[in-house]
Amino acid sequence: MCRAMSWAIGALAGTMAVAGGQDGLIAHFDFFQGKGDVLVDRSGNGHDGRIVGASWVHDHGLGALRFTGKDSYVDLGRAPELKASGDFPFLAWIKLAPPAYPDSNTNWYLFDCEEYGKAGTMLRVDGAQAKLTYRSSRAGPTPHRFGRTKLEKGGTYLVGFVRQGTTGTLILDGIADGQLDVGGDPIYGP
Repeated sequence: MCRAMSWAIGALAGTMAVAGGQDGLIAHFDFFQGKGDVLVDRSGNGHDGRIVGASWVHDHGLGALRFTGKDSYVDLGRAPELKASGDFPFLAWIKLAPPAYPDSNTNWYLFDCEEYGKAGTMLRVDGAQAKLTYRSSRAGPTPHRFGRTKLEKGGTYLVGFVRQGTTGTLILDGIADGQLDVGGDPIYGP
């Protein structure tokens, strides 16, 4: 299962988009529906997400989801095209509004398709470092990278990760915030 925004990052607002390879846009969540228990994929590919434990909030007429703990996420299912491999960008607007921050006991995931040390990928705000981090798990060496910039509690950010070839780039407010050699594609289990 791939999850978007597990743990408590506050609100995910505006647009979240994932594109991959030559196939173009894979999923696009604009949060315009503003209610219900399904996050609608506007790409036309049918990757709607099931909202679990998160609630809708509205700010200046825009819809957003507030995540309040480890049981608060959007379940995007097991579609193989949502598992980050090959060249892809992932971008999302977030407002970082947890009760305690930094917090070395908590991490705030933007996407999590990982079985740590074995398979998959994840992008999160690291609770101890207060920075973006990306990891690509597989047997053997597991490439990971922290961004350079600390994210402030209450801040609103455009965050993301772009993979092109074997290079991965963390994105913060439209600017590269760290790069790593991701090697080959992560291995994904069933």
